[in-house]
Amino acid sequence: MSQDASTSATARWRRRPLVVGLAILAIVATIAVATAMRPVGLAEVLLLVLVEVVIVSLFAGRTMTAVTAVGAVLAVNWFLVAPYGTLQMQAQENWVYLAVFLLLAVGVSTLVEEVLGSE
Repeated sequence: MSQDASTSATARWRRRPLVVGLAILAIVATIAVATAMRPVGLAEVLLLVLVEVVIVSLFAGRTMTAVTAVGAVLAVNWFLVAPYGTLQMQAQENWVYLAVFLLLAVGVSTLVEEVLGSE
């Protein structure tokens, strides 16, 4: 590994807590705004949250990303899926949306970890 690559990797890991914190705060903000605007399209909200989870994966690794994704699924279900304030779902397609989101989040975090590990 060259000196420049080592320096950029070190700088990236120093920013890790800040970036992860900001990405998690962005997830909370997205869910809060969507809650204020409900009913909203669940797929659209999950796409926004997926981008934020991918940002977490760039800096925090697979385990933190998986925890963040599961937390996001639970929060989205609680606040944005009818009946609100429960983990139950009236519409069956919501199960599909949340399951696909979770699979994509974990899959992308695995891919990101592989790519970053090969540098």
